[in-house]
Amino acid sequence: MLLLLQGLKMDTLLLKPGTLGAPARSVFDRPKHRAHIPFIHRDKRGLQTQSPIPTPAPLGPPRTPSPDPGFKPPLSPLLLPKHRQQSRDKKKKKEEKKKKEKKKKKKEKKKQEKKKKEKKKQEKKKKEKKKKKKKKAVEEAVLNL
Repeated sequence: MLLLLQGLKMDTLLLKPGTLGAPARSVFDRPKHRAHIPFIHRDKRGLQTQSPIPTPAPLGPPRTPSPDPGFKPPLSPLLLPKHRQQSRDKKKKKEEKKKKEKKKKKKEKKKQEKKKKEKKKQEKKKKEKKKKKKKKAVEEAVLNL
């Protein structure tokens, strides 16, 4: 009896969900995660080629190149060609000049604003003096009558 039940279970598992007699698909029937199958690289003719596996960096100091008369070692970023370095210096100078000019303009603007404020204060004082003089003159005129 137990074997028969086990056999039935096996049969129902072999049936695809959606077919008659197959169990309904549940949340737990999701396909299991399969190990990653490597992609087979093929050339234009469809023949299998080796996958480009990156080779590990060699350990130890780098080998010295053979003394080839036409061989030129690659330039390090510190040893840039002179013209490149000069253009960079030019750019830096230009930027510094712009910054200085901006600072100068800002200072000038502040000075002008200060002068304007000072002028306004002086004008205000003058107006107040005039008002006081008028008041005094009016009071004296009233007293003299």
